Amino acid sequence: MLNSQELPMMCSLCKRPATTTGEHQACALSCGHIFGYSCIINYFSLNPDCPFCNTPIRQREIRMLFFDNHIPFSEDVLKSEHQKLRLKEDDYQVLIKEKAQLEKQLAQLRDDLAARYQPTYEKSQRKTIRVLNQPSIVLNRPINEGNRVLFIGDYIVYTECFSDQVFGITYGDIDDPQNFQRLSLHTMQIRDMSVHPSSTSIISTVSIDKTVSIVDLISQRVSRVDMGVPLWSCCWFDDSTVIVGGDRGTIIGVNVNTMQKTFEKSEPGPPIFSLKTITPTTVLTANGRHTQIFDLNQQKFFPVEAAANSVLFNDEKLTNMQQLLIMTRTREKDAHALFCKLQNGAPWPAVSIKIPYFSGLIKPSLVETGGQIYVALPMEDENDFSFRMISNPQVDLFMKWRNRFPKLSKPPSDLAMIVNDDFLLAVVTKDMIRVYALPIETD
Repeated sequence: MLNSQELPMMCSLCKRPATTTGEHQACALSCGHIFGYSCIINYFSLNPDCPFCNTPIRQREIRMLFFDNHIPFSEDVLKSEHQKLRLKEDDYQVLIKEKAQLEKQLAQLRDDLAARYQPTYEKSQRKTIRVLNQPSIVLNRPINEGNRVLFIGDYIVYTECFSDQVFGITYGDIDDPQNFQRLSLHTMQIRDMSVHPSSTSIISTVSIDKTVSIVDLISQRVSRVDMGVPLWSCCWFDDSTVIVGGDRGTIIGVNVNTMQKTFEKSEPGPPIFSLKTITPTTVLTANGRHTQIFDLNQQKFFPVEAAANSVLFNDEKLTNMQQLLIMTRTREKDAHALFCKLQNGAPWPAVSIKIPYFSGLIKPSLVETGGQIYVALPMEDENDFSFRMISNPQVDLFMKWRNRFPKLSKPPSDLAMIVNDDFLLAVVTKDMIRVYALPIETD
């Protein structure tokens, strides 16, 4: 005879009952073990395996459990189910051994291919993209002095401080954080990064230590040169030229083949906080007071009145290169995110989103998929961010998911998004890097 009794679903880590909602909501791994969500997420920031059976688990494989604490059971049914489970576990162990053999063969094949072809960080071409039913955290780890993050295909790159006066980047496959690589680059904080327009294995970085670095992520070859002024921003102008912005309104062109300056121009005023190439001859600049276009042919700055007081631009390159996101703020503590379209070589606001005032240099993010344009915007005072559609910017889509996840302890320093196998949103703070997989319809 079946009975129904109230049994608490216990977290195998903290031994406390898992809840039906909130941070400690019950969730299960693919191996069958059950934990509170906050407990297993914290555990996975240091170890990728199940804490009980050591089965390798990806964070995106965590599945939330929904229950009402009433579990029907009988002794006969339980014995039968245990027997079935033992048989399944035996089958599982056989599959694990076969998987290990296949992974070894695959690794050998990859080594053989690597000897013939240079690998790249290009996004793999897949016929279908998974759509998640629930949001999840796929990366959550503590860092020191984090400031910038970007995606390159299946890879993530973020900045941090490794030790006293040693700042660099950590990067690797988002699904394999245990094999992330580190590269020391600067003696002071890295203020900006930018991806090469043609080669997705090459990035540029700039730092307050006055240097710009050109980094090959595959060979780990680094070229570095001192620009003579503290640097705040960078962008690629073409395959061989990177533009950097520094103190006192300084803008400098650098030939990455010779690591020599191609031009240098300064205007009295604040540092150039953000740069973005918008035409084959012009670069958009922002210093918090003025938005200006720098013409490389004329070596002159021209004001942009339609989007004044800009501070930062988004990093992502959309399919439609005529669109960008501009963050603005005023001395009256008024702040907006402007979704702009380029008209006659200058940005014109199409949508203005009022946002909480921000004092830091927090970059926004912009991505296009499924016929929609999405933006991630900072909420500095709340140690949080909002996630919106340009077609309906008043609605914060992340609001319905926010309580599922542990709260950030510090304000975001940077935001980045990409549509790959999943819709990924990364947020970096001074003490943490976190990547969410969101259930968003994709192309």
